[in-house]
Amino acid sequence: MNRFKEAVALLALCAGLANCAPRPPGVPTGASASYDWYNGHNTYTWRRTLQGGCAVWMATDNWADVHLFVGSRCAEQSEGQGVGYLSVSDFLVFKGYWPWTSDEYFHLIEFDNRGMISRIRPCPRALSPQQLSELRALAQEALSATTTSAERRMMARVNERLEATNGASLASGQEGCTDLPPDWYNGYVSHENAWVPH
Repeated sequence: MNRFKEAVALLALCAGLANCAPRPPGVPTGASASYDWYNGHNTYTWRRTLQGGCAVWMATDNWADVHLFVGSRCAEQSEGQGVGYLSVSDFLVFKGYWPWTSDEYFHLIEFDNRGMISRIRPCPRALSPQQLSELRALAQEALSATTTSAERRMMARVNERLEATNGASLASGQEGCTDLPPDWYNGYVSHENAWVPH
């Protein structure tokens, strides 16, 4: 029983230390901290309710992930139609607009006679001009709501990528339709991590 109490006390201490540890400069005041035992660092999360939807953030010292949900209230849900962006991957993933499963993705993969991937067919769906317009407006609003320079860099990059897509020429990725180049599987390399200052 004493070992159990010691383990509980140790967990409580670690949880307290996660909240007391100095937060990375890009993480805004008020973000929740939790210790990631597997990777050995703190992970920070926060949300921003916007007029056009919700921005859900997760970050560490070296990367951040933001999801914009159109028309959702942050307190009510964290899923729906929107776009996700992971700084170390540097591409957009459009979610909730169409069904997307691993089976659906697998059916878009073509293999050569040696069983190697020869091509991945483009996303069979497209965003309408209205959907793209809503996403762009939400991303602009999320940019205006940022409070740190790292958040601003991230949202500026999301805006830049949204402006560069027409919503129709999308690639297929594991998590959904993306703004990756059509031949991304041949060695797409991220050239920018907007969360970390250069």
